[in-house]
Amino acid sequence: MNCQTYLKHCAVALMLLGTIISKCSADSLERAAIAACHDQLQNVVLDCEETRTYNIDPAVAADAPLHFRQPQPDLNRTESSALKFSFLDGNARFERSLSKDTLNYWASKGLPAIVRQIQTISATGRIEELTTQELTNGKRPSFGGFRQLAAFAPDVTIDIALGLRLLGARQWLSDDDLSAMQEVAQRDPSLTILQVKDGSGRVHELHFDSRLLYALVYYRCTNSVGGFVEITNTDFQRIGNTFIPGTIVRSSSVTDSTGQIRHPIVFTISMKKASVNDEKNTLDQYSIWWPAHLELFDARTNDRIKVGPTTRPFTDADIRTQVAATRAQNRSMDQMAAERIRQALESQPSDGH
Repeated sequence: MNCQTYLKHCAVALMLLGTIISKCSADSLERAAIAACHDQLQNVVLDCEETRTYNIDPAVAADAPLHFRQPQPDLNRTESSALKFSFLDGNARFERSLSKDTLNYWASKGLPAIVRQIQTISATGRIEELTTQELTNGKRPSFGGFRQLAAFAPDVTIDIALGLRLLGARQWLSDDDLSAMQEVAQRDPSLTILQVKDGSGRVHELHFDSRLLYALVYYRCTNSVGGFVEITNTDFQRIGNTFIPGTIVRSSSVTDSTGQIRHPIVFTISMKKASVNDEKNTLDQYSIWWPAHLELFDARTNDRIKVGPTTRPFTDADIRTQVAATRAQNRSMDQMAAERIRQALESQPSDGH
Protein backbone atom coordinates (compact mmCIF):
# COMPACT_ATOMS: atom_id res chain seq x y z
CA MET A 1 0.00 0.00 0.00
CA ASN A 2 1.54 3.34 -1.05
CA CYS A 3 1.41 6.49 1.09
CA GLN A 4 -1.38 8.13 -0.91
CA THR A 5 -3.65 5.08 -0.61
CA TYR A 6 -2.92 4.83 3.09
CA LEU A 7 -3.87 8.47 3.64
CA LYS A 8 -7.11 7.94 1.76
CA HIS A 9 -7.99 4.98 4.01
CA CYS A 10 -7.19 7.07 7.08
CA ALA A 11 -9.39 9.88 5.84
CA VAL A 12 -12.31 7.52 5.26
CA ALA A 13 -11.83 5.96 8.72
CA LEU A 14 -11.80 9.37 10.35
CA MET A 15 -14.98 10.37 8.51
CA LEU A 16 -16.71 7.18 9.68
CA LEU A 17 -15.50 7.72 13.23
CA GLY A 18 -16.78 11.28 13.16
CA THR A 19 -20.15 10.10 11.92
CA ILE A 20 -20.37 7.48 14.69
CA ILE A 21 -19.36 9.98 17.38
CA SER A 22 -21.84 12.53 16.04
CA LYS A 23 -24.63 9.93 15.99
CA CYS A 24 -23.83 8.74 19.52
CA SER A 25 -23.75 12.32 20.77
CA ALA A 26 -27.10 13.07 19.13
CA ASP A 27 -28.65 9.91 20.61
CA SER A 28 -27.28 10.76 24.06
CA LEU A 29 -28.65 14.29 23.85
CA GLU A 30 -32.08 13.01 22.79
CA ARG A 31 -32.22 10.51 25.65
CA ALA A 32 -31.03 13.17 28.10
CA ALA A 33 -33.74 15.57 26.85
CA ILE A 34 -36.44 12.88 27.19
CA ALA A 35 -35.24 12.13 30.72
CA ALA A 36 -35.25 15.86 31.57
CA CYS A 37 -38.85 16.21 30.34
CA HIS A 38 -39.79 13.13 32.37
CA ASP A 39 -38.16 14.64 35.47
CA GLN A 40 -40.15 17.86 35.05
CA LEU A 41 -43.36 15.82 35.22
CA GLN A 42 -42.56 14.50 38.70
CA ASN A 43 -44.48 17.47 40.16
CA VAL A 44 -47.68 18.28 38.25
CA VAL A 45 -51.28 19.19 39.08
CA LEU A 46 -53.83 19.03 36.26
CA ASP A 47 -57.51 20.01 36.27
CA CYS A 48 -59.39 18.47 33.35
CA GLU A 49 -62.71 17.43 31.92
CA GLU A 50 -62.91 13.80 30.81
CA THR A 51 -65.51 12.51 28.33
CA ARG A 52 -66.02 8.82 27.61
CA THR A 53 -67.86 7.85 24.44
CA TYR A 54 -69.07 4.24 24.40
CA ASN A 55 -69.72 2.16 21.28
CA ILE A 56 -70.15 -1.37 22.62
CA ASP A 57 -70.47 -4.39 20.35
CA PRO A 58 -74.02 -5.80 20.86
CA ALA A 59 -72.66 -9.34 20.68
CA VAL A 60 -70.24 -8.63 23.52
CA ALA A 61 -73.01 -7.05 25.58
CA ALA A 62 -75.26 -10.06 24.98
CA ASP A 63 -72.64 -12.36 26.50
CA ALA A 64 -72.25 -10.24 29.63
CA PRO A 65 -73.92 -11.59 32.81
CA LEU A 66 -77.19 -9.80 33.59
CA HIS A 67 -78.85 -9.27 36.93
CA PHE A 68 -82.50 -10.31 37.00
CA ARG A 69 -84.77 -7.48 35.86
CA GLN A 70 -82.03 -4.87 36.24
CA PRO A 71 -82.07 -2.18 33.52
CA GLN A 72 -78.97 -1.86 31.37
CA PRO A 73 -77.15 1.27 30.16
CA ASP A 74 -77.22 2.09 26.45
CA LEU A 75 -74.51 0.53 24.30
CA ASN A 76 -73.91 3.92 22.66
CA ARG A 77 -73.67 6.71 25.20
CA THR A 78 -71.45 9.54 26.47
CA GLU A 79 -70.40 10.19 30.05
CA SER A 80 -68.44 13.14 31.40
CA SER A 81 -66.72 14.04 34.65
CA ALA A 82 -64.37 16.56 36.20
CA LEU A 83 -60.91 15.06 36.77
CA LYS A 84 -58.07 16.35 38.89
CA PHE A 85 -54.75 14.55 38.66
CA SER A 86 -51.78 15.28 40.92
CA PHE A 87 -48.36 13.63 40.85
CA LEU A 88 -45.35 14.09 43.11
CA ASP A 89 -42.26 11.87 42.93
CA GLY A 90 -44.11 8.58 42.56
CA ASN A 91 -47.18 9.59 44.57
CA ALA A 92 -50.42 10.00 42.60
CA ARG A 93 -53.88 11.34 43.34
CA PHE A 94 -56.92 10.88 41.08
CA GLU A 95 -60.10 12.78 41.93
CA ARG A 96 -63.14 12.31 39.70
CA SER A 97 -66.63 13.88 40.04
CA LEU A 98 -69.42 12.82 37.70
CA SER A 99 -71.18 15.59 35.75
CA LYS A 100 -74.81 16.47 36.48
CA ASP A 101 -75.93 15.33 33.01
CA THR A 102 -74.29 11.93 33.50
CA LEU A 103 -75.85 11.58 36.96
CA ASN A 104 -79.26 12.35 35.47
CA TYR A 105 -78.67 9.72 32.78
CA TRP A 106 -77.98 6.98 35.32
CA ALA A 107 -80.97 8.08 37.39
CA SER A 108 -83.20 7.88 34.29
CA LYS A 109 -82.07 4.28 33.85
CA GLY A 110 -82.88 3.45 37.46
CA LEU A 111 -79.25 2.56 38.13
CA PRO A 112 -76.84 3.66 40.89
CA ALA A 113 -73.89 5.85 39.95
CA ILE A 114 -70.51 6.74 41.44
CA VAL A 115 -70.82 10.46 42.15
CA ARG A 116 -67.27 11.05 43.33
CA GLN A 117 -64.15 8.99 43.81
CA ILE A 118 -60.73 9.85 45.23
CA GLN A 119 -57.82 7.47 44.90
CA THR A 120 -54.29 8.06 46.13
CA ILE A 121 -51.29 5.84 45.42
CA SER A 122 -48.14 6.26 47.49
CA ALA A 123 -44.64 5.74 46.14
CA THR A 124 -44.63 2.39 47.98
CA GLY A 125 -47.90 1.28 46.33
CA ARG A 126 -50.25 1.93 49.27
CA ILE A 127 -53.70 2.78 47.88
CA GLU A 128 -56.37 4.81 49.65
CA GLU A 129 -59.79 5.01 47.98
CA LEU A 130 -62.93 6.89 48.96
CA THR A 131 -66.11 6.41 46.90
CA THR A 132 -69.45 8.19 47.14
CA GLN A 133 -72.34 6.51 45.34
CA GLU A 134 -75.81 7.80 44.47
CA LEU A 135 -78.43 5.09 44.93
CA THR A 136 -81.73 4.85 43.09
CA ASN A 137 -83.49 6.15 46.22
CA GLY A 138 -81.39 9.32 46.15
CA LYS A 139 -79.20 8.45 49.13
CA ARG A 140 -75.44 8.97 48.86
CA PRO A 141 -73.45 6.52 50.99
CA SER A 142 -69.66 6.67 51.14
CA PHE A 143 -67.26 3.79 51.61
CA GLY A 144 -63.54 3.28 51.33
CA GLY A 145 -60.36 1.77 52.63
CA PHE A 146 -56.84 0.66 51.90
CA ARG A 147 -55.13 -1.91 49.71
CA GLN A 148 -51.76 -2.57 48.10
CA LEU A 149 -51.23 -1.81 44.43
CA ALA A 150 -51.49 -4.95 42.29
CA ALA A 151 -52.38 -3.21 39.01
CA PHE A 152 -53.50 0.22 37.86
CA ALA A 153 -57.15 0.61 36.88
CA PRO A 154 -57.43 -0.20 33.15
CA ASP A 155 -59.44 2.93 32.34
CA VAL A 156 -57.01 5.45 33.85
CA THR A 157 -55.50 7.44 30.99
CA ILE A 158 -53.95 10.75 31.98
CA ASP A 159 -50.82 9.33 33.62
CA ILE A 160 -50.10 7.17 30.57
CA ALA A 161 -50.60 10.18 28.28
CA LEU A 162 -47.96 12.10 30.24
CA GLY A 163 -45.48 9.23 29.89
CA LEU A 164 -45.47 8.41 33.61
CA ARG A 165 -46.24 4.71 33.08
CA LEU A 166 -47.13 2.10 30.46
CA LEU A 167 -50.52 0.50 29.99
CA GLY A 168 -50.78 -2.68 32.07
CA ALA A 169 -47.67 -1.82 34.10
CA ARG A 170 -47.47 -2.18 37.86
CA GLN A 171 -45.02 0.63 38.50
CA TRP A 172 -44.11 4.10 37.27
CA LEU A 173 -41.63 4.60 34.46
CA SER A 174 -38.14 5.61 35.54
CA ASP A 175 -35.40 7.37 33.59
CA ASP A 176 -33.60 4.02 33.48
CA ASP A 177 -36.68 2.38 31.91
CA LEU A 178 -36.74 5.03 29.20
CA SER A 179 -33.00 4.73 28.64
CA ALA A 180 -33.32 0.96 28.17
CA MET A 181 -35.96 1.26 25.43
CA GLN A 182 -35.01 0.59 21.83
CA GLU A 183 -35.07 3.48 19.38
CA VAL A 184 -37.09 2.95 16.19
CA ALA A 185 -35.81 4.45 12.95
CA GLN A 186 -38.16 6.94 11.29
CA ARG A 187 -38.06 9.74 8.71
CA ASP A 188 -39.22 12.73 10.78
CA PRO A 189 -36.10 14.28 12.37
CA SER A 190 -38.20 16.05 15.00
CA LEU A 191 -39.47 12.76 16.47
CA THR A 192 -37.74 10.20 18.64
CA ILE A 193 -39.61 6.90 18.82
CA LEU A 194 -38.87 4.46 21.63
CA GLN A 195 -40.20 0.93 21.84
CA VAL A 196 -40.28 -1.82 24.45
CA LYS A 197 -41.93 -5.24 24.79
CA ASP A 198 -43.24 -6.19 28.23
CA GLY A 199 -43.45 -9.58 29.89
CA SER A 200 -47.02 -10.13 28.65
CA GLY A 201 -46.04 -9.73 25.00
CA ARG A 202 -47.45 -6.21 24.62
CA VAL A 203 -45.41 -3.80 22.52
CA HIS A 204 -45.30 -0.19 23.73
CA GLU A 205 -44.33 2.64 21.39
CA LEU A 206 -43.71 6.20 22.56
CA HIS A 207 -43.21 9.23 20.26
CA PHE A 208 -41.37 12.27 21.66
CA ASP A 209 -41.26 15.60 19.78
CA SER A 210 -38.12 17.73 19.95
CA ARG A 211 -40.14 20.81 18.94
CA LEU A 212 -42.02 20.43 22.26
CA LEU A 213 -38.86 19.83 24.32
CA TYR A 214 -39.39 16.08 23.91
CA ALA A 215 -42.90 15.92 25.30
CA LEU A 216 -44.79 12.69 24.56
CA VAL A 217 -47.10 13.27 21.59
CA TYR A 218 -48.24 9.70 20.82
CA TYR A 219 -48.41 6.37 22.63
CA ARG A 220 -49.48 2.97 21.34
CA CYS A 221 -49.80 -0.39 23.07
CA THR A 222 -50.32 -3.43 20.83
CA ASN A 223 -51.21 -6.82 22.28
CA SER A 224 -50.12 -10.22 21.00
CA VAL A 225 -53.22 -10.69 18.80
CA GLY A 226 -53.05 -7.28 17.12
CA GLY A 227 -55.54 -5.27 19.15
CA PHE A 228 -54.20 -1.92 20.26
CA VAL A 229 -54.76 1.16 22.37
CA GLU A 230 -53.45 4.51 21.18
CA ILE A 231 -53.23 7.91 22.85
CA THR A 232 -52.71 11.13 20.92
CA ASN A 233 -51.70 14.39 22.62
CA THR A 234 -52.34 17.75 20.93
CA ASP A 235 -52.91 21.47 21.68
CA PHE A 236 -49.86 21.75 23.92
CA GLN A 237 -49.36 24.63 26.32
CA ARG A 238 -45.93 25.59 27.60
CA ILE A 239 -45.39 25.97 31.34
CA GLY A 240 -41.79 26.95 32.00
CA ASN A 241 -39.72 24.34 30.18
CA THR A 242 -42.51 21.76 30.09
CA PHE A 243 -45.18 21.25 27.44
CA ILE A 244 -48.52 19.90 28.72
CA PRO A 245 -51.12 18.54 26.25
CA GLY A 246 -54.34 20.54 26.10
CA THR A 247 -56.23 17.63 24.52
CA ILE A 248 -55.71 13.91 25.07
CA VAL A 249 -57.60 11.30 23.04
CA ARG A 250 -57.39 7.59 23.85
CA SER A 251 -59.07 4.92 21.75
CA SER A 252 -59.02 1.13 21.58
CA SER A 253 -59.21 -0.67 18.26
CA VAL A 254 -60.67 -4.19 18.31
CA THR A 255 -62.31 -6.44 15.74
CA ASP A 256 -66.01 -6.84 16.59
CA SER A 257 -68.38 -9.76 15.97
CA THR A 258 -69.00 -8.61 12.38
CA GLY A 259 -65.29 -8.45 11.53
CA GLN A 260 -65.22 -4.65 11.57
CA ILE A 261 -62.80 -2.48 13.55
CA ARG A 262 -64.62 -0.92 16.49
CA HIS A 263 -63.59 1.64 19.11
CA PRO A 264 -65.57 0.47 22.17
CA ILE A 265 -64.53 3.43 24.35
CA VAL A 266 -62.97 6.73 23.34
CA PHE A 267 -61.58 8.92 26.12
CA THR A 268 -61.21 12.65 25.49
CA ILE A 269 -59.48 14.72 28.17
CA SER A 270 -59.54 18.51 27.90
CA MET A 271 -57.10 20.45 30.07
CA LYS A 272 -58.59 23.32 32.07
CA LYS A 273 -55.68 24.25 34.31
CA ALA A 274 -52.16 22.92 34.75
CA SER A 275 -49.21 23.63 37.04
CA VAL A 276 -45.68 22.23 37.07
CA ASN A 277 -43.32 22.28 40.08
CA ASP A 278 -46.10 23.75 42.21
CA GLU A 279 -44.96 24.54 45.77
CA LYS A 280 -48.49 23.78 47.00
CA ASN A 281 -48.24 20.23 45.65
CA THR A 282 -46.92 18.69 48.87
CA LEU A 283 -46.89 15.13 50.19
CA ASP A 284 -49.74 15.74 52.65
CA GLN A 285 -52.05 16.23 49.64
CA TYR A 286 -51.74 12.49 48.96
CA SER A 287 -53.55 11.38 52.12
CA ILE A 288 -57.34 11.26 52.12
CA TRP A 289 -59.14 13.07 54.93
CA TRP A 290 -61.78 10.49 55.80
CA PRO A 291 -65.32 11.61 56.72
CA ALA A 292 -66.22 11.29 60.38
CA HIS A 293 -67.94 8.09 61.59
CA LEU A 294 -67.01 6.17 58.45
CA GLU A 295 -65.90 2.55 58.78
CA LEU A 296 -63.00 1.66 56.49
CA PHE A 297 -61.74 -1.71 55.29
CA ASP A 298 -58.05 -2.58 55.04
CA ALA A 299 -57.81 -5.28 52.36
CA ARG A 300 -54.15 -5.88 53.23
CA THR A 301 -55.01 -7.32 56.66
CA ASN A 302 -58.82 -7.78 56.46
CA ASP A 303 -59.26 -5.35 59.35
CA ARG A 304 -62.02 -2.78 59.81
CA ILE A 305 -60.99 0.71 60.85
CA LYS A 306 -63.28 3.29 62.49
CA VAL A 307 -62.60 6.91 61.59
CA GLY A 308 -64.17 8.28 64.76
CA PRO A 309 -66.01 11.55 65.47
CA THR A 310 -63.76 13.87 63.42
CA THR A 311 -62.54 14.02 59.84
CA ARG A 312 -58.94 12.81 59.71
CA PRO A 313 -56.23 11.06 57.67
CA PHE A 314 -54.89 7.61 58.57
CA THR A 315 -51.26 6.51 58.44
CA ASP A 316 -50.28 2.85 58.63
CA ALA A 317 -49.07 3.54 62.18
CA ASP A 318 -52.55 4.87 63.07
CA ILE A 319 -54.10 1.72 61.61
CA ARG A 320 -51.76 -0.59 63.54
CA THR A 321 -52.46 1.26 66.78
CA GLN A 322 -56.24 1.01 66.37
CA VAL A 323 -56.12 -2.64 65.28
CA ALA A 324 -53.92 -3.54 68.26
CA ALA A 325 -56.29 -1.74 70.65
CA THR A 326 -59.32 -3.42 69.10
CA ARG A 327 -57.76 -6.87 69.33
CA ALA A 328 -56.72 -6.27 72.94
CA GLN A 329 -60.26 -5.17 73.77
CA ASN A 330 -61.68 -8.23 72.06
CA ARG A 331 -59.34 -10.49 74.02
CA SER A 332 -60.38 -8.81 77.25
CA MET A 333 -64.06 -9.27 76.42
CA ASP A 334 -63.45 -12.91 75.51
CA GLN A 335 -61.71 -13.45 78.84
CA MET A 336 -64.56 -11.76 80.72
CA ALA A 337 -67.09 -13.90 78.89
CA ALA A 338 -65.12 -17.05 79.68
CA GLU A 339 -64.92 -16.03 83.33
CA ARG A 340 -68.69 -15.50 83.51
CA ILE A 341 -69.29 -18.89 81.95
CA ARG A 342 -66.92 -20.49 84.46
CA GLN A 343 -68.66 -18.79 87.38
CA ALA A 344 -72.06 -19.80 86.07
CA LEU A 345 -71.01 -23.43 85.77
CA GLU A 346 -69.52 -23.44 89.27
CA SER A 347 -72.72 -21.98 90.75
CA GLN A 348 -74.84 -24.77 89.34
CA PRO A 349 -76.27 -27.11 92.06
CA SER A 350 -74.70 -30.50 92.27
CA ASP A 351 -76.61 -33.61 91.14
CA GLY A 352 -76.87 -34.84 94.74
CA HIS A 353 -73.62 -36.75 94.98
